[in-house]
Amino acid sequence: MSSSPVVVITGGTGFLGRALVGRLSQDPAFTLRVVARRECELLKLQRDFPGLEVVAGNVADAHTWYTACRGGQVVAIYHLAAFKHVRLAEAQPLACLESNVVGTLNLVRLAPQLCPRLRSVLGVSTDKAVQVRGQYGASKLALEGLFLEAERLHPRIQWRVVRYGNVMYSTGSVLCIWRERLKKRLPVWIAQGDSTRFYWTVEEAVNLILQCLEDAPDARPWVPELRGCSLRRLLQAMVRKYAPDPDQVRLEERDLETSDNMHEKLTVEGPNSAQVRQLTDEELDGMV
Repeated sequence: MSSSPVVVITGGTGFLGRALVGRLSQDPAFTLRVVARRECELLKLQRDFPGLEVVAGNVADAHTWYTACRGGQVVAIYHLAAFKHVRLAEAQPLACLESNVVGTLNLVRLAPQLCPRLRSVLGVSTDKAVQVRGQYGASKLALEGLFLEAERLHPRIQWRVVRYGNVMYSTGSVLCIWRERLKKRLPVWIAQGDSTRFYWTVEEAVNLILQCLEDAPDARPWVPELRGCSLRRLLQAMVRKYAPDPDQVRLEERDLETSDNMHEKLTVEGPNSAQVRQLTDEELDGMV
């Protein structure tokens, strides 16, 4: 085992986690240790990034943290592991709360004890923690509260939370579904096309994580510059790019899920996703 400083990434096999691994692996001064439940994906990641250490386990299991923090060399933790599918979170609230709340509770209780060299811990939250309408948003609001409490209990450690909206093409997102259906000339559905969301590319999301560590003054949620887009305009951009015959696309409009908002907010007092600067068609074409 390497004696160099260790950086732990939970949820490192996910869409955002893999991108963060790719970025941090460029720094040879640190050993990266990835924690995730999917052992096959961990092994694939290890093949792609030689020298990567992997831990197969669930953050809701305290034993996983003992394994992740072994050796006493951990200096930073990026906590990305989460149950994040809104519809499944409503159907399986226990699974959502175990991952997002119990997993985070294990982190703030155990990491300061197990990692004497720990300097920083970063958690990822969501706009759905602002106007809570379902289990996922509630679980991320709990994460934010746990980080604030951890900062009070362990002030020697830098506790930070970045809060942003949707990452383009994150695993299981509607964009992935739209893309495949458009390519196959199948009907696509849209929930209230005039509803709006905040969107970032995965590269921008990684930049925001690293920027949060540099710029955020404390554990209060750190919010980046806001950009919004309606679902209708986003789908139009995808039609332009992926539909073999854009004029023949069949569109079905559906109601929003009960856990969805018409427009999202990143701060309680701030503007919603319809009131901020909207992404231009040129920007959307470059993002999709």
